[in-house]
Amino acid sequence: MKNPKLSLSIKALSAVAIILLPILFTFIMGYRSNKELLTNHFLEDLTLIAESIEGQVYQFIEMGRSRAVDLSSDGLIRSELAQAGRPGWSPAGLNSHLISNKLPLNTQLRAIAVVSPLGKVLSSTESSLIGTDISGERFFKADGGINVAARRSGVYGPPDLAFAAPVVTRGGETLGFVVNFVNLSDLGSVLTGELSHRLGAMTSRLYRRDTFESYLVNSDRFMITGSRFVSDAVFSQKVETEPVAACLERGQELTGFYTDYRGVEVAGASMCLPKLGWTLLTEIGSSEALMPISAIGKYAAFTALVVAFLIALLFVAFRKIVLELQGVSRAAAEIARGNYDAGIPVRSGDEIGELARSFNDMALQIRERSASLEHSEQRLKAILDNSSAVVYLKDLEGRYLFVNRQFESLFRTADKHLLGRTDHDVFPREVAYSIAENDRKAIESGSLIEFEETIPQDNGLHTYISMKFPLYAAGKPYAVCGFSTDITERKHMETSLKQSAERLKRAQALALMGSWEWEVPNNVLWWSDEIYDIFGCKPQEFGATYEAFLGFVHPDDREFVKNSVEHALYDTKPYSIEHRIVLPDGTEKIVHEKAEVLTDEVGRPLRMIGTVQDLTERRRAEFELKKLSAIIEHSVNLVFITDKKGSIQYVNPTFEQVTGFTREDALGQTPRILSSGEVTNAQYQELWNTILSGKTWRSTFKNRKKNGGYYWATTVITPIKNDRGEITNFLSVQEDVTEKMQKEERLNYLASHDELTGLINRASFIEQVGKWIESAGHRSATGALCILDMDQFKLLNDTFGHGAGDEYLRRIANILHDRLEEICKNSPSEFDQPPVLSRLSGDEFAIFLPGISEERGVELTESLRSSVEGFYFTEASSTMTVSAGMALYPDHGIDIKDLLTKSDAAMYRAKELGRNRIHVYRPEDRDLEKMHSRLSWREKIFKGLREDRFVPWFQPLLDLNENRVHHYEALARLISEDGLVLLPGAFIDIAERFGIIGLIDRVIIEKTMRTQAEMRRLGKDISFGMNLSGKELGDADLLDFIKSKIIETGADPAGLVFEITETAAIGDLEKATRFVKSLKEIGCQFSLDDFGVGFTSFTYLKEMQVDFIKIDGSFIRKLHENPSDQVFVKAITDLARGLKIESIAEFVENEQTLELLRSFGVDYAQGYFIGKPSPTLPHNGPWFNKKETARVV
Repeated sequence: MKNPKLSLSIKALSAVAIILLPILFTFIMGYRSNKELLTNHFLEDLTLIAESIEGQVYQFIEMGRSRAVDLSSDGLIRSELAQAGRPGWSPAGLNSHLISNKLPLNTQLRAIAVVSPLGKVLSSTESSLIGTDISGERFFKADGGINVAARRSGVYGPPDLAFAAPVVTRGGETLGFVVNFVNLSDLGSVLTGELSHRLGAMTSRLYRRDTFESYLVNSDRFMITGSRFVSDAVFSQKVETEPVAACLERGQELTGFYTDYRGVEVAGASMCLPKLGWTLLTEIGSSEALMPISAIGKYAAFTALVVAFLIALLFVAFRKIVLELQGVSRAAAEIARGNYDAGIPVRSGDEIGELARSFNDMALQIRERSASLEHSEQRLKAILDNSSAVVYLKDLEGRYLFVNRQFESLFRTADKHLLGRTDHDVFPREVAYSIAENDRKAIESGSLIEFEETIPQDNGLHTYISMKFPLYAAGKPYAVCGFSTDITERKHMETSLKQSAERLKRAQALALMGSWEWEVPNNVLWWSDEIYDIFGCKPQEFGATYEAFLGFVHPDDREFVKNSVEHALYDTKPYSIEHRIVLPDGTEKIVHEKAEVLTDEVGRPLRMIGTVQDLTERRRAEFELKKLSAIIEHSVNLVFITDKKGSIQYVNPTFEQVTGFTREDALGQTPRILSSGEVTNAQYQELWNTILSGKTWRSTFKNRKKNGGYYWATTVITPIKNDRGEITNFLSVQEDVTEKMQKEERLNYLASHDELTGLINRASFIEQVGKWIESAGHRSATGALCILDMDQFKLLNDTFGHGAGDEYLRRIANILHDRLEEICKNSPSEFDQPPVLSRLSGDEFAIFLPGISEERGVELTESLRSSVEGFYFTEASSTMTVSAGMALYPDHGIDIKDLLTKSDAAMYRAKELGRNRIHVYRPEDRDLEKMHSRLSWREKIFKGLREDRFVPWFQPLLDLNENRVHHYEALARLISEDGLVLLPGAFIDIAERFGIIGLIDRVIIEKTMRTQAEMRRLGKDISFGMNLSGKELGDADLLDFIKSKIIETGADPAGLVFEITETAAIGDLEKATRFVKSLKEIGCQFSLDDFGVGFTSFTYLKEMQVDFIKIDGSFIRKLHENPSDQVFVKAITDLARGLKIESIAEFVENEQTLELLRSFGVDYAQGYFIGKPSPTLPHNGPWFNKKETARVV
């Protein structure tokens, strides 16, 4: 769409208007801004006046309150109120006092009244008020405050204002009230300014405004002060305006324009008086308020008329000039259309006439230059059309101005069709955007720039090198010119070469192999990138000569490498060698080097080409594999490996020793050759399901040896996976626990039975009777517990020896057992469960007879006593008797402890009564309960815990690298009641049996932490080891306990080492691993105890990230005498060092062992040769003379 053509007259008029209109606009905006500013200032001033009047109102109210308070403190008034109501009291004296002494004190007071607490007027300056009840008035409130209220009907008729103040005793008791009455019109004089004027103040001009007024509205929305415009408005004129509603309903004060109570628009400000329930309004008519703004509006109208007059004058002046310029414009239009013969008439000698002559000269020059330019363009077009390059010219908007014949041929478009179009009309969108962006960069740079551009053609994508530069006119770019040459074939070749080089580089990197080439005559060496990576240097750091290469070869291998190269050159034969190199940072590597020699036609070496491969990791892995193989070969555990189908492929010597199967016997067989026949198919199925799923399986099985014998083994089977994560083999590690299982079976038996007699022991007796009592509670059953103690048994022992005594006890046990079986056989329904017989201790037996009465219990016990008495012991040629004490369930006790205690007391009572008798417990036997009740070890342990008698003793560990001590192991000790020190062997087994070992661990851990923290405060950074049972690992409560005690004691976690004992007792390896990880995260360290004797050692070494391993003492005690132990300890030490774990040897008892350990590279030694456990930190010995350091074990 073309722009509309406007005449110069209109443009001139528009120009004048454009100059003057901003002035007019600025004036109008100034008017509006000043109007707004004046309005805001006026409203702010009005608000200040309202706040000032509000202050005067409050001052008036406070003065009234102060007068009321003064009267309420009058001694005579207080005294009269105290006497009021008593017989003979008269108000006459008080009335006189108020009229004569109080009312004249203030001219504003109209009346005074003294009121009882119930609201009855007792005395007043106005006799008509005496005796009236004013309890319903708003100002009368028995809240102890000073209250104010405006009243429609005053004491003398017109409205007044009442101030009520309480009269109280010194004790705070309210005697009554004093009420002052003031004319409400006095308050109105405050709002009109009359009061200030009477007091001598200069009244504000605002009060003299025709429409200004200020008034108060009460909570009922009635005026309580007079109106300037409405007569008799007090308590008659209701005010339902927005500011009143805002105050009373929302407590919000307003300032602005609104309609007042008369319906007239006013400018006003409201003030809320919430304690009085009033609203203060200060208002003035809006027309009077905005009078200055109206004056400004008149000035604005006058200004607009002046501006219009100026525009008219300017229009007349410009019209004459415009008519002459129109002639020049028409002539210029002809020249623009190509009519260079057109002339402009010269009518005057002024500037317009000079302009006409210049136009005529310019037309002549244009005609001459146009002819010359046309010839030049024809010559240039001929040159460009015959160029093999694509040439084009575009304007700044990207429109084509010119393309040569090569452009037309390649992109199948004619010059005449392309001119005026853009790249978007020729090429795809992405290509067009890219070309346009390059054009823009060339224009912005102002110089020649080279670009690589890809453009689609009929036979595919082509790549061009484009040279682009801007063209300038009058110092400004007006177009961009480009020359593009097709380089597609060259790019294809470059890409192919680059891809080949990249593939070779990746292949060499994957194989850790690089290639090299040596020009022998010139001694110039070329390396691939991978060789630089292998040798740890950069191209600019390498001299690229044979001698520079030899500088990397290990000094011990350098002669070997030189000889290999020289022989290859002399014999012109390839060589393949391994040797070491030393990197710039000192790192050693092992490389395999392979090369061949290229010669000229007469056999002289020209070049040598070859490869270098990094074998370092492979050789290291092979070495580690050899070490691991040695450890497995010398392991005390049975180790064998199978394929995925279970066929045995490897067994170690321990497997042959324990099972009796030789390696030849086992290879190719399955583990079924070890089957004892006692393992169920379900267990085997669980085993295979576990390991085939990729998980580790753990259990203890009974296995068969080759000779038919059996052995017990705790077994761990772990899947072995290849690089693809596929299972290829299974590794089985078995610990021979036959002796342990036999001991456990024996211990389990002894845990519940007496070894001498074969009867159940005390603990089992307590457990069985306890279970019966638990079930009996639901059946209301009865029972009898009897303790039998041999009479004068000590005499038998002393006379005939303990052997005879033991034999007698065995026979008595058989007599009691057989007699009970006979009783049960004869009366099978007499008991609700079989009787329980036990040897409690020494010569003491216990029998529990469930489900019988006292009489039957006594009868049966008597038969047992008689059987003992009737037994003739030939070895001693005598008979013996027994004393029995009986306690009944539930009469004498409802738990086993009470029954044992009472039957024991009854037995002692039987002995006191002459022995060889039965005594049923009676209340008078209670004193014997305390005398003869015995505490078990469990109770001793609990008492020791309660009395804080468990303490840590510290044994030092020697650092064999620094030959000094800075680490101690904390060992538990129990101080007995008589002051003896009890070793762990006395209580650890019992604590573990009853599940209270964790309580002891907690005490030792906390006390050790406190010792470490105290050492730190003394400037000694010493580390401590503490034992943790494998049973406790994974206990969340223990974990929280350790963390909280570290914070509480101030111990340094880096100096705390937790030594894991009984690793075989770990129930949940995953929980245990999380337990260890959680404490290691805060700095604690961990050690594995007894390493090398259990399958768990290797398993947990793999699963847990421990910091130390403690080699089991069985390998250390006779280390200096046993070569096998030396091989095993050396292998464990090498394994630990390879895994970056420090090793500790315990039970070091002589100097020969210490020196052997030092030579093996063991890190720490512990034992009596280093130092014995002590309640204080040992400091005596050759290793304690150096100052402890901060190094932590």
